[in-house]
Amino acid sequence: MQVFLPYPDFESSVGCLDSTRLGNQIYREAKTLITGGWPNHPAAKLWANHRKALANYCLFGLEELTTRDNHYPQWYEFFGSIYSSAPDTGLPPIIGNERFHSGHRAALLAKGILDETYALHRTGVGFFPPHILKRDWTWNHAEEISTILGGYPPTHYSHFGWTETPEPDTKRAYIWSI
Repeated sequence: MQVFLPYPDFESSVGCLDSTRLGNQIYREAKTLITGGWPNHPAAKLWANHRKALANYCLFGLEELTTRDNHYPQWYEFFGSIYSSAPDTGLPPIIGNERFHSGHRAALLAKGILDETYALHRTGVGFFPPHILKRDWTWNHAEEISTILGGYPPTHYSHFGWTETPEPDTKRAYIWSI
């Protein structure tokens, strides 16, 4: 459960997400958070008093999806009504904290590698020993496949030039304000 913010502004953040992840951000994570789901999760606590800002993030995401020929008018109405009725409490105070955004970039880099590694497996490209033919991909599998392939597969996030290490890092990944 996360609303990815690799940058401090919503437009840049949603613009860099791949379409599948962006759609999931809006229809699964953000909708769950904005309707009060998972109340004890740190992401829910982060956005709890910032429903207008979260609805705004979703509206930016829907605009981005529209530019990619994915149209969801019912979601414009849903998030638009929340945006127009929720009090303006500004952004969560952690937005703008570089460690927070860096953690999101590192997580996206890692997720992109896992996505591409799994896609390579599913399409039969490359050689995969029996112990790697799994559906429950973890970072360890990606590391092992990287060794076999001689490097990580290129991902959607590779071309952004982010300098974060794409490894699960408890000191950097998902810095919470609460």
